[in-house]
Amino acid sequence: MMFDQSTFQTDFLITEDTSHFLTNKIPNATNTMLNTIREYRMFDNIHRLGVGLSGGADSIALLECTIYLMKVGLIPDLEVIPIHINQYMNLQNVECLDKFVKSRYGLVLQVVTSDTRTIAN
Repeated sequence: MMFDQSTFQTDFLITEDTSHFLTNKIPNATNTMLNTIREYRMFDNIHRLGVGLSGGADSIALLECTIYLMKVGLIPDLEVIPIHINQYMNLQNVECLDKFVKSRYGLVLQVVTSDTRTIAN
């Protein structure tokens, strides 16, 4: 599969370049996120933030919004650590997610490996 930074698709991950949308206005979900962060003072006295990435739309949106809010100075500039729990279900998708995170955000995906099928049995 040819990796394209503006659109990336696997069985579990579809993202598009949203920078044009984010620069025009803060979407409602991002505004709600920002209000919650401020109300509960979630980022007070922290320097590092782990963001769990499944590769699905919700976790990618969370990372995207977090990076955006830092970029425009609405939340503190934190060390963001994207984290994925690899459950041995599809190793190729983990490699694609790693490439995507490096290419789009310049971050290194931290992968925790756990064979959840064996543990569950």
